[in-house]
Amino acid sequence: MKNNDRKSFNKMTVGTGIICAVLILYAISVIALLLWGVITSLKSNMDFMHMKNVIGLPNLEYSHDEVLKLGNYKLILDNFVFQQRTKFYSGATLVEKTATLTIPILILNTIAYAGGGCVILAFVPAITAYMCAKYKFKMSKVIYVVVILVMSIPIVGNQPAMLTLVRNLGIYDTFIGNYIQKFSFVGMYFLVFYAFFEDLPDSYAEAAEIDGASQFRVLTTIILPLAIKMLTTVMLIQFVTLWNDYETPLLYLPTHSTLAYGVYYMAFRNSSGKLSNVPARVSACMILAVPILIVFLFLKDKLMGNISLGGVKE
Repeated sequence: MKNNDRKSFNKMTVGTGIICAVLILYAISVIALLLWGVITSLKSNMDFMHMKNVIGLPNLEYSHDEVLKLGNYKLILDNFVFQQRTKFYSGATLVEKTATLTIPILILNTIAYAGGGCVILAFVPAITAYMCAKYKFKMSKVIYVVVILVMSIPIVGNQPAMLTLVRNLGIYDTFIGNYIQKFSFVGMYFLVFYAFFEDLPDSYAEAAEIDGASQFRVLTTIILPLAIKMLTTVMLIQFVTLWNDYETPLLYLPTHSTLAYGVYYMAFRNSSGKLSNVPARVSACMILAVPILIVFLFLKDKLMGNISLGGVKE
């Protein structure tokens, strides 16, 4: 018996070691790429291309302004500008829109898109899951089954229908319309919140109700604060996802492009001029990557922390 246990332990140890080694190599590759990006963004085109300094540290003889004055970042902020035009039919009416976009505008659009979207995508499934877990009415089971079915059945080709709908409703190419599209409780996080609220003792709500609290007050002052760590974690994950998303804004917010689309535009459509060199393009990528890295570093404890409850004991 002891020999079998020892063999099982050895197998687990070997398997765990392999997984850890793979994860460590992956982490090193990501960190190395990020460091290369930061270093490259501090080089001049002369230093990078002509002096073949692809991997090494910046040479101050050729990259003086880029290192000490962040020349590439200043170049991007001062010179990167492009226009977005879109035409679409809202019912029978042809609508034309044009927008001139710069890096500051792209950053503001990204904050509005990712900031508002992450709040909606966290709180809507949380509140719906709470209602289904704690209020045992007939539709609660129906909603739960609908969530499972929608997650199980692939929805193919729904984008044309969605585009037609939002255009006819007059909410296409607006942040309000994009926020309305995100008011969906369907997804994995609904199941996560549902399991959390189902295991939550009823004593919390009952104690508040005895003191005269309404159902809305119980939700806002008791239930949601207990789930704050989970809500913060979901918000952070969604914020990172939306920050890096350029496809959805390209489809539904064509004149409100985000920073991710700006980086895409610079990489694939801006092939000439002073912004076409590699250090300048990498600087634009760092403008996209560094803020989200800072957010993660400040909120990593929320993301990785354990969910704990205190108060009433069952």
